[in-house]
Amino acid sequence: MLITSMIFLLIMTGLAITAIRRATLDEKVAGNLREQNLAFQAAETALRFCQNAIESDPQTITPLIVGGNAMPSQWDTLKWSTDLQVTRLPAGTVANVIAQPQCLAEKWDFRRVVGVSKNNTGDVYVITARGTGSTGTAVVWLQSTVRFGS
Repeated sequence: MLITSMIFLLIMTGLAITAIRRATLDEKVAGNLREQNLAFQAAETALRFCQNAIESDPQTITPLIVGGNAMPSQWDTLKWSTDLQVTRLPAGTVANVIAQPQCLAEKWDFRRVVGVSKNNTGDVYVITARGTGSTGTAVVWLQSTVRFGS
C-alpha cells in the first residue's frame, strides 16, 4: 500500500510540474504576441505619419534623395537612434512603448535610372517605419512606396 501511494504521489507530482511549465510557456507566448502587436501598431503609426506628411506637405519631413537602378536602401545603413534624417514621432504618440516610433522617407530619383524617360516619372518615395514594443526586444519594420504624377 505504501509503494502504491508513493508511485501515485510521483505521478501526481510529475503532472503538476508539467502543468506549471505549460502555463509558464503559454504566458511567455502570449507576452511575445502582445509585444509584437504593440511594435507593429507603433510602426504602422509612424508609416502613416510619414505618408500623410509626404502627401499633404512634402516639406514637413526632409527625404533623402537617392537614385540609380536599385531601390532605395539607406534605411538599412542608417543609425536610427542618432541620424538626423530619421523623423521621430512626438512623445506620447504611441503609449506603452519603450521608444516612440520613427520613419524615414527616401525620394527615389528616377531621372538617374538608365532607360527611364525623364518626362514620364513623378516623385516616388520609399517610406520605412520602425516601431518597438514596451521592452525593446520586439522591433517591427514596415515599408511602403508612394508615387505622385503619371
